[in-house]
Amino acid sequence: MSPTERYRAEVVKYRKLLDDSHSPAEALEFRSLEQTYRTLADNEEWLTRNADKIVHPSQDDASEDDRVPSEER
Repeated sequence: MSPTERYRAEVVKYRKLLDDSHSPAEALEFRSLEQTYRTLADNEEWLTRNADKIVHPSQDDASEDDRVPSEER
């Protein structure tokens, strides 16, 4: 099962729990979790669709430590 499929399964799980919730606080929690997993699934799907468009750093690029001025570390 891909990460996107796992996240979508969590969305379904939390949607069911939201539908069966017994209090406003519980509903809010399940709605929040549903939205979190929906966002994760959407992001993972976007990464999969656009993998060929993502720019990766080259071996020649400086490390992050070299780019951050010492007074900011």
